Amino acid sequence: MEDDPVSSAREIIVQNHLHVFGLAILYWDHLITLDAEVQYLWGKSKSYGSYLFFAVRYGVPASNIPVAVFAFIAVTPSVSSCARHNLIHQILLITTQILISIIMIQRVYALYDRSIRLLRWLVAVSACLIALSVWLLTNQNSHPLTVLPGCHTTLSRQTSYHLAGGWGTLLIFDAIIFTLTIFNAYSSRKRLGAQARADMPLHTLILRDGALYFAVIAGANLSNIFTFIFDGPIIPGSLTVFTTCISATMVSRLNLNIHENVDADYTNPSEFNMSIFQTQDVGGVLDPLNAESPDTPLTA
Repeated sequence: MEDDPVSSAREIIVQNHLHVFGLAILYWDHLITLDAEVQYLWGKSKSYGSYLFFAVRYGVPASNIPVAVFAFIAVTPSVSSCARHNLIHQILLITTQILISIIMIQRVYALYDRSIRLLRWLVAVSACLIALSVWLLTNQNSHPLTVLPGCHTTLSRQTSYHLAGGWGTLLIFDAIIFTLTIFNAYSSRKRLGAQARADMPLHTLILRDGALYFAVIAGANLSNIFTFIFDGPIIPGSLTVFTTCISATMVSRLNLNIHENVDADYTNPSEFNMSIFQTQDVGGVLDPLNAESPDTPLTA
């Protein structure tokens, strides 16, 4: 790619713009939802779920500051510094996706009445997918691009395919979570009949948000995978930062929507349908790891 400096420079500029676009969405959404975060999460007792939320909420913007710096400031670190920066950034990306996956597992775990069997199965599947991703991410073969300032690399064809497979495992996980959410909604409505929607407002919210989350994330993830597989006008992996920012934005929205819905139910008791407590474990949805055991035994 260095043989054509003009094309390389154009691809780097496009990549920088895609990075900035993803970061702009992340930071802007953070600002416009800060009031809701303060209202529903600050000043309240912290839980495992809250700490996971804050780790994603603030970890992703902080970890991507160097990306914005290299996109705007004419800095050209040494090759070893760039290699170290790229390694740290990949580790942070993996950590972010693991945290987001844990949050999504919590949601499904709560939807299924904190089923221990389902939790074990999800943990086992996640461990296998993580192991496969780590294997795919090893032995990368990349070359620095020095036509413009910053840390930019181009990947070998084999490395591109491996990274596409790594992101593919994340797509598989999201599909599993979405399928479990849809199945739970279908079985619940079949069991409760026509009153399911009215009797389970929080359940309906989780289904709606889960479907929207999967549609947005699957679209971004597939687009990123295509950059690794097909030759095009951008560097392979140019949508990686964008996809991560969108994932963090969506999972933050999912959590804030649940807190807002439950808080509205408590502050408007005249409109509150008490059947929500009879059909759903509200505490478990907000924080299934800290919720008290339900009256009925856990599914096992």
